[in-house]
Amino acid sequence: MVGAEMDKDAYPMASTFEIRAKRTWTFQVVLEGSRLRLEGWCDGVEGSCSAWMQPTDVPQAIADGLIQRPSCCL
Repeated sequence: MVGAEMDKDAYPMASTFEIRAKRTWTFQVVLEGSRLRLEGWCDGVEGSCSAWMQPTDVPQAIADGLIQRPSCCL
């Protein structure tokens, strides 16, 4: 789950990166069983979003899409 207080120990199989633009977004690729989820947040919980990814997807491309059209995966 995305939140203002992200604990790296909570997601031992995660990779984090930032995209700096007008606002700084932080993204984290999380492995959940056999699925990959990209989580992003900006300005705390209010600015959070996520998307499911395929292993062949480029995380930065998915992140750019979430910045332009924030959404959440279930």
